[in-house]
Amino acid sequence: HTNPRYVILCVFVSNDMRTIEKFKHYLFQHWRILVLAQRLFTFHEEVPKGGNVLKIGKPEENEDGVPEHILAPEKEPPTFSEEAFLSVESRRFEMVNTRSSSIEEKYENFFSILGRFHQWLGDKLLVVAIPDEFQVNDALFEQILSARQNPSHYRRDYPQERLTAYCEEQGIPILDLLPRLREANKTERVYHLRDTHWNARGNRIAGEAISEFVLSRLKSGG
Repeated sequence: HTNPRYVILCVFVSNDMRTIEKFKHYLFQHWRILVLAQRLFTFHEEVPKGGNVLKIGKPEENEDGVPEHILAPEKEPPTFSEEAFLSVESRRFEMVNTRSSSIEEKYENFFSILGRFHQWLGDKLLVVAIPDEFQVNDALFEQILSARQNPSHYRRDYPQERLTAYCEEQGIPILDLLPRLREANKTERVYHLRDTHWNARGNRIAGEAISEFVLSRLKSGG
């Protein structure tokens, strides 16, 4: 569609806000290729060397051809070893450091790019803030925080606070998925086991929230 009513920009608040400045000069030229290259480079950067990504193999399927863990999350094999998973999440954790000048620079770079999107798209632009797992999983957050020398410098919701404040100031509609996912995670996991991506339940919760967000905009004529 060459003239959509809305363009939804989904922002994964740790990785997207942390690494996007590497390619800021090429943002609107062949951006899909660059984003793929960026993510592959980031993955290579984050995972420790030495076989720390587990080889899952083909998951067992039930008679309907659905992987068993989709319907029974407790049977899901992990994607990463514990060491690799903590390494990835610990590096991303720096985005909640409220006292780091280098992290502040990353926020400013990201907001500069977001401003270009807004200038380009105008009132078509909608933003969806996607949390990292340590923001949703209480035990994981506490585990990573306990290893920091200055735990008081870290504020768990800091990226959402910064992004929401910027969007409100610029008049950009924003949906923050953190509250809904955090609440849901109290009763059942919303991320794949040691993976950092949503499982089927997390995707359903996010999808429903985004649908409601867009429908409310359409109904209000916004």
